Parts: sequence; C-alpha cells; structure tokens
Amino acid sequence: MFKRTFLLAALCCGLGLSAHAQDAMLGPIMLSGAWARPTVPGQPAGGGFVTLMNHGKSADRLLSASTPVA
Repeated sequence: MFKRTFLLAALCCGLGLSAHAQDAMLGPIMLSGAWARPTVPGQPAGGGFVTLMNHGKSADRLLSASTPVA
C-alpha cells in the first residue's frame, strides 16, 4: 500500500504540478488541486502542494514524495 501511495505522489509531483493540474486517481486514492510555486533564486528546494483523499476502507500514509524534475 505504501509503495502505491509513493508512486502516486511521485507521479503527481512529476506530472501534475502544472498550471492546469487535473485530478488523478489510483485505486482508492485521489489527488486534486496540485500546484507549486517557483523556487526563489538561491534556494536549494521548492515546495509543491496537493490534496490527497482516501476513498478506500483502510487507512494509508504518505511517507515521502520527490521528483528528479526540478
């Protein structure tokens, strides 16, 4: 379950953080409203935001998310 959630988060960060982000669904987990601000010059990291909704019967946790596209 964690692997699926991580892959979904990675997909969101890599593809969904555009100006025209769309909702994505993988199994019972839905991602919506993904967006990111441009990184401030001189800063080593930026931030992205997304709403995760679990429509499944069991609890799940997002442990981390990252992308090589930055």
